[in-house]
Amino acid sequence: MQITGSYSNYLAVTNLLSPVGVRGSGDLVMQVFSSAVKNLQHKIDQQIFSKESDAALKQLYNEVSDLASQAEKLTLTDFNSVFFDRTTTSSDPNVLTAAAVDAFSVDSGAAEATYNISVSQLSISQENTGADAVSTAAQDAAYTVDGTEYTSETNTIYLDGGLVAVNLKGVGESILTVTPDQKEVENAITAFVSEVNSFIDFLEANSDYIKDEVLSSMNSFITDHKMELESFGITPDEDGALVIDTDKLATAVSDNLSGIKKTFGGLDGLAVQTENHAARIATDSPLNYAKEADGISMDFVDYLYGTSATMLKGIIQGMLLNTFV
Repeated sequence: MQITGSYSNYLAVTNLLSPVGVRGSGDLVMQVFSSAVKNLQHKIDQQIFSKESDAALKQLYNEVSDLASQAEKLTLTDFNSVFFDRTTTSSDPNVLTAAAVDAFSVDSGAAEATYNISVSQLSISQENTGADAVSTAAQDAAYTVDGTEYTSETNTIYLDGGLVAVNLKGVGESILTVTPDQKEVENAITAFVSEVNSFIDFLEANSDYIKDEVLSSMNSFITDHKMELESFGITPDEDGALVIDTDKLATAVSDNLSGIKKTFGGLDGLAVQTENHAARIATDSPLNYAKEADGISMDFVDYLYGTSATMLKGIIQGMLLNTFV
């Protein structure tokens, strides 16, 4: 029951199937496969998979869904990537505060920048006493950005083509910086490492039911990036679980964000490899990952593949027809 097409497109299709309890591709594949197995077991009056194996397979698809969702936050192709988040810092919040537009690709969003801003006066609206007398005259805000003078009718000004909104608060000088949201990167790495540990723990606990290649692939990805991870403060403990030196990670994110991006979100980055691994499992037949499948005859294998594929096609076509017709 090999599913073709991109993982994101396939997940989009499964959104149409939520009325039948499908939350993602793993749910759909496992539901269809389980139905095919039950049909075969009823047909031949024989148990194909043990209850323990069936439970392990179901949990596998839940685990890879969680793993993929954490991994994609550290890639450079997903618009929810934390590498596209932006944050602003004002050296004097009494003078100004600001907000920047997050990116959704490497070529979008507010640019990383530093602005030297000096505010000589704030904007003031005209105030009248009674019908005609002016008690307070209107005035424009006056300020400079990197030495160039500007005025504004309001105390909200925009930089970087409107991608950075600055709120002028008072007279004075402030250095405004626009940077990637380093804290969000740290949090995403921490969550990803935790999910990797959880996934490996699950595979080790279910090694009698899940084929070894699932675990060995995950371990090989980590080994491929062992040196880089260590430089970021991510190392295995005596039990093999990855642990994080939070101070060292914070320093790495601050001083070597480009290295962090490459290690996790690069072409062969750890998060990219992990997401691809999870996507392959989530959109493939459980027959390819169940150890007990090795003992099933080819006739049964052909039946399960064929029946599952037919059922899946019928579900998708039926739901799409109901949705669009």
